[in-house]
Amino acid sequence: GGTDPAANLITFSGAGTLNLGGNLGSVATFTASTGTVNCNGSAAQTIGGAYTYNVLKANNTTGVTLGGASTITTLTIGDVTTNSVFNDGGFVITPGASSVLNLTSGTYNLGSAGTATTWPAWGTRNITAGTTVGYVSGVAQAVSVTPIYSNLTLSGASTKTPAAGTLT
Repeated sequence: GGTDPAANLITFSGAGTLNLGGNLGSVATFTASTGTVNCNGSAAQTIGGAYTYNVLKANNTTGVTLGGASTITTLTIGDVTTNSVFNDGGFVITPGASSVLNLTSGTYNLGSAGTATTWPAWGTRNITAGTTVGYVSGVAQAVSVTPIYSNLTLSGASTKTPAAGTLT
């Protein structure tokens, strides 16, 4: 806060882990380097967008929601806290080089009330049995045929249309 730019600076170096129990708002500079951001709060969390996350983890049963478009190399949902929820908040996720999605336990939601996001082009997709991918936009949304879903939920007030191909 305040007018001191250094007060709005978060910098990682090395392979450390930043455990967030609250929100990660807008800061002047955020560099994740080779580190991990682990959202493990007990109340709903919102994390800053326009950042590049090396490893982003959602370990929160009430949900972690992106606050803006982001680049994520590895997204892991529920590796520590079962039944965790990650919401893209209607913001585009650009997978980083050699990207990995680990949907270990819980739900991965795409879209928001007013924005229809699509399935990111994850290089590797590890989707554990019993987990859920939800297309939750309130506007028309394309459903990807790329991943093999364990559970697929379609919700929101508008049409969900599978892309060309077969849903599995």
